[in-house]
Amino acid sequence: MNKTLRSLFILALVLTLSVFMIAQSSKGTIAGVITDSSGAVVSGAKITATSADTGENRSATSGPNGEYRLESLSPGTYTVVVEGTGFAKTTLQNLAVRTSQITSNNIQLGLATKQETLVVEASADTVQTETGELSKTIPNADVKDLPISSGNPFALATTLPGVNPPDERDDFTNGAGFSVNGLRPRANNFLIDGFDNNDNSISGQAYQPTNQEAVQEVTVLTNSYGAEYGRGGASVSNLTFKSGSNTPHGGVWYNYDGSRLDALTTQQSLAGNTRVPQYVNHVIGFRGWTSC
Repeated sequence: MNKTLRSLFILALVLTLSVFMIAQSSKGTIAGVITDSSGAVVSGAKITATSADTGENRSATSGPNGEYRLESLSPGTYTVVVEGTGFAKTTLQNLAVRTSQITSNNIQLGLATKQETLVVEASADTVQTETGELSKTIPNADVKDLPISSGNPFALATTLPGVNPPDERDDFTNGAGFSVNGLRPRANNFLIDGFDNNDNSISGQAYQPTNQEAVQEVTVLTNSYGAEYGRGGASVSNLTFKSGSNTPHGGVWYNYDGSRLDALTTQQSLAGNTRVPQYVNHVIGFRGWTSC
């Protein structure tokens, strides 16, 4: 009897740990259809996507309807190579893969009249035709360049369609609160690199990142996203930190939080102040990352 109870306890513990270890993916996906110049689908073609930063690559073969899908790709820029029997080798350069998003990419192959390779430049913006999901990615350039008073990149969600600052009476959340499609801020789901980052007491972000230099991008899913995310009926925000590459690189930043750049408040003006009381909070940081 004791042995049976012990076995049941171990099984329950393993199942509990498994539930807590499950995370939504922060990876991206490339999907589309391979066709020839006449529009007919091409089956059996080999598609390979290679990361420009790390050399990571994944391959797939187009199905009977010309469809293909490359999953679990780290966010970044990729080169896609397509090879099919009787067709010229086609290379698509600078294809951007975003966090938690599907990049639709249909590729047309030309007939091979000789040994040749066709090189195509990927479009900056593609229409996502794989699902009905509505989403938008806030890129690293916006995270670094747009003013964020709190330093929390999640606050930039209010720059997206359908996202608004919360009503003061409804803003009882931790960190950056916002309303998506009219729903309460408590209905938002926050992730970091695909892992749960929700404050379980008053909702909002449990951990609030303030080092914009370390952030790769923030993807906000606002409607019709997959059941894998759950929890958030209003939105899912997934922040991705930068990862390594094959080239050593890093960054140095300085954050000045002093009063010399502040304006007088009404109370300070009424008190007869002509200058803001001085205080200075200097923050200097360094972040470097590399991968071999």
